Amino acid sequence: MIIRRFQKKDLPELVSMNREAYGFTKSEPIEEIFEEVRWWGDESLFQWYFDQLNKSGGDILIAESEGRIIGQLDFVTEEDTTYVIWLLVRVQYRGGGVAKSLLEHLIKTVDSQRILTEAEDEVTEHIYGKLAKNTRILQNWWLDLNFIASIKESETLIFPEGEPKIIQRTPREYQIKLGTFDQLESDILDVMRTGERIIGEYGLQIYDLNQLIGSIDTIAQPYIWGETTPFEILAINVSETQIVAIVTQYSRIYVSKTPSEELLKEFVSILVDLLYRRGFESVDLQVIKSNLTDTVLNQLGFTLIEEDPQYDLRS
Repeated sequence: MIIRRFQKKDLPELVSMNREAYGFTKSEPIEEIFEEVRWWGDESLFQWYFDQLNKSGGDILIAESEGRIIGQLDFVTEEDTTYVIWLLVRVQYRGGGVAKSLLEHLIKTVDSQRILTEAEDEVTEHIYGKLAKNTRILQNWWLDLNFIASIKESETLIFPEGEPKIIQRTPREYQIKLGTFDQLESDILDVMRTGERIIGEYGLQIYDLNQLIGSIDTIAQPYIWGETTPFEILAINVSETQIVAIVTQYSRIYVSKTPSEELLKEFVSILVDLLYRRGFESVDLQVIKSNLTDTVLNQLGFTLIEEDPQYDLRS
């Protein structure tokens, strides 16, 4: 067995291997395949995904035996962290150490202080559990927006109709901005790229943002954004803290510095109200477990749906 980097000629065989692993042929609708296999089940989507991966500093490790691809490991690196996106071994080669060899090759060849990943199934959970040096908890929270209709307006932070400017709420004065990616000032995008992402833990920060922006008006748009339109960003500036959110059911929230519990609660309230006014029926937030997010989301009525480990294979 040899381990090497992905080449463009590998694409059809990788798609075939992923389809086979999940029991799909070529006849199923792509939407159905994407639910299980995601980017790896369609050649056009795979090509778009790999372009974004490569642009973000990522790559794919290929395990090959006698000229046949028998496994893959997709990863991306940002600063001192590498994130394992996808690990798959051809069905008939499972149990032979292919996955372990791919992971050990990655650990030996990247200089990152952390190598993070989450399990896709019981098999990867077992592998990561044995190799992990540390774990932290990834939480999924959910809020039913239908309840807002029954709450009196005086008890909510109401987002103004039309183009928002300033919300007065003693003792704070919020400067609120709302617009699409190309309408907002560069300092807002800077917060999204260099600030702390405290809500919306979907892989590494820049890679996730590149996928969000890079999917607009492409084949990947419905799979990244769903039915979300337009593609809006909500930002507030208060008490020398800038907070920015991507307005979608699976929101991301970025901060220029860690906010107080009160400030984060008020911002999430504004975001929830906007999502309700945009016609969303629920909000799903993924976070790394912390006292701050635990307190704020509990106070706002979110329900903790599940907790899963995020594995660190190095530190």
